Amino acid sequence: MSARLNVAFLWHFHQPDYAHPEDGVAVLPWVRMHGIRGYSDMLAALEEEPGARVTLNVTPVLLRQLERCLDAWGGAHEDRLLRQCRALPCALPDGEKAALVSLLCSAHRQRMVAPLPRYRELLERCEPALKSGARLPLDDGDLLDLAVLFHLAWSGFRLRRAPQVQALLAKGRQFTPADLAALLDLQRAELATLLPRLRALRERGQVELTTTPDQHPILPLLCRLDSAEFPQSGGLEAPFSFEQQDDAADHVTRAVDTFRRLFGAAPTGMWPAEGAVSEAAVRQLARAGMRFAATDEVLLFHSLAGAATPREELLRPHVLRTPDGEVALFFRDHELSDRIGFVYQSWPAEAAVRDLVKRLDELRAGSAHEEPTVALILDGENPWESYADAGEPFLKALWRELANHPRLQPVTLAEALDRAQARQAVGTLPRLAKGSWIGGNLDTWAGQREKLDGWRLLARARALFAGKRLTELPPPVAASLRALEGSDWYWWFGDDHFTVQREQFAELFHAHLRVVFRAAGHEPPPLPAPDARREDLRPEREPLEPVRPRGRAGDLFEWQSAGWFEFQSSGGAMTRARRVARRLLFGFEPGVLHVAVERDAPLQQGRLFFAEPRPRGFDSVHDGGAAALPWLRFEIALGDLAAGAGATLRFRLELETEDSEVLHWPADRLARLRVPDREFASARWYV
Repeated sequence: MSARLNVAFLWHFHQPDYAHPEDGVAVLPWVRMHGIRGYSDMLAALEEEPGARVTLNVTPVLLRQLERCLDAWGGAHEDRLLRQCRALPCALPDGEKAALVSLLCSAHRQRMVAPLPRYRELLERCEPALKSGARLPLDDGDLLDLAVLFHLAWSGFRLRRAPQVQALLAKGRQFTPADLAALLDLQRAELATLLPRLRALRERGQVELTTTPDQHPILPLLCRLDSAEFPQSGGLEAPFSFEQQDDAADHVTRAVDTFRRLFGAAPTGMWPAEGAVSEAAVRQLARAGMRFAATDEVLLFHSLAGAATPREELLRPHVLRTPDGEVALFFRDHELSDRIGFVYQSWPAEAAVRDLVKRLDELRAGSAHEEPTVALILDGENPWESYADAGEPFLKALWRELANHPRLQPVTLAEALDRAQARQAVGTLPRLAKGSWIGGNLDTWAGQREKLDGWRLLARARALFAGKRLTELPPPVAASLRALEGSDWYWWFGDDHFTVQREQFAELFHAHLRVVFRAAGHEPPPLPAPDARREDLRPEREPLEPVRPRGRAGDLFEWQSAGWFEFQSSGGAMTRARRVARRLLFGFEPGVLHVAVERDAPLQQGRLFFAEPRPRGFDSVHDGGAAALPWLRFEIALGDLAAGAGATLRFRLELETEDSEVLHWPADRLARLRVPDREFASARWYV
């Protein structure tokens, strides 16, 4: 039994570069919004508990955007949403108004929208029109209120302490342009504190700062991508390969240079983008003088495959020796990290921290190492959108408990490595498996045809300047090539992740292609064609005969003749954190459509949004008592959709989980049904 467990947190801060290369204007506001929420709040929680010690990983692309955001504020190059909101109230074309409203509705429904009654009212009024493309039922005052409420919802717990913000929260509605201007001024002031506060926490030794290769590239794929390694992608006209060791080195070197410029010294460690590693990638880190890096536990076990590998190996760093030097690797405890990222958000804060501390102490008690280390690594901004009060109760309780625990010692990764080396308690890796913290592989960025087609376009763009290093190219060309090598485009290609902002990501990617191709005297090729799966989704089975469920336990068999869609076979669109449902069942009786979601986990609510034949939204039916079906169900009058016999119904489903995640199905397309003909009942009769 060990007397002490080192608890090494690494919180990763990253946003992709949203600046359009043609005018330098950020097309999305997420650097600004996460800055006034997750980033500022994380620093505040640490400032208020000096006994807490953590590693913060800040990407160069984020750091430069924070600087640019402050420099551009109030000028022609401030982000697009900021400029649009400053102009309110004003008349907008329907298309521009819909895009603005869609962005202003981007907030967690339960944690960020529901506490603001006017915000919830406006969102629920707009939602059916946004889903269907109908005209938005908002006047100028509504739109101004929506802009203020969006910025209030995104204000983190530190910013909400300001009296001016408290006054706006109390006012609640009927905001003026002066209200919005005052709120934006406060938010700019909050953003301006981030870099000085990071430096101060680092200088007093409470925080260690690390970084990531420049534009957050998937370093193993940049070092070498062979499309034959992803046979599941399918549909490729011909295999291709892409290898840019010099570009990989460029991203690492630029990251060190940016870090040194902002913090006065080079970093000693890196979190590779998405925890993606390979031997070639780690070699690049060794060349840059990195002492350590980190990835997920699954890659430790893959790397040690074939040997007896107790789980306790996870509780110490391991060295990989490369021709350019050795790098120590920490491997994150997947389950404990994900409990913070996805589970504890629905727990009372004190109970969540007690559970985590209990599990950490059990790790300590079960370890034979003299001084084991557990690495907890996760995003530093995304979880807090789903936590009550922007995560303040949880973070305060967490840092307080760890700072005062007799057997759990918060440490930075560098401190953990120093202690392990002093005790000669560092393992050695015979090899390093290639993969990331998502599934232990790289499929998320290359595992579909559309993703590989994106890499093929990058390969064509880079080949226009073959034989030249990025530093030898005109700066705009080099900047666009670096941007195209970032990970985020390939995350959104394909149908495994949903975002309502896909069009903005696609335009940014193609804008960078235009810069590169036109510099070489060519017009760029079009973007990857969407997978055929993005056509309207059709049922796995049509209904066999009418169904007449009424929400009673005895009616379970009424669904046996229903048609269905399989969630699992629809490209992963149903999952963001875990799979919660198996099938969507549907059936008809005269004048009524019945829909049920066959679920595997508790669900709070479901919503169906129809685009055709009439834009409408419907909430799930709440059956009372123990007689309720074990499904979430809908009962929709076809007359409400103006859907007669033979009509086509096109729709999308949203599910809200027990812990308030909103899951979308299908991603980036619609599902399609056909109302049966009047002869359906007799035509489908069978024995």
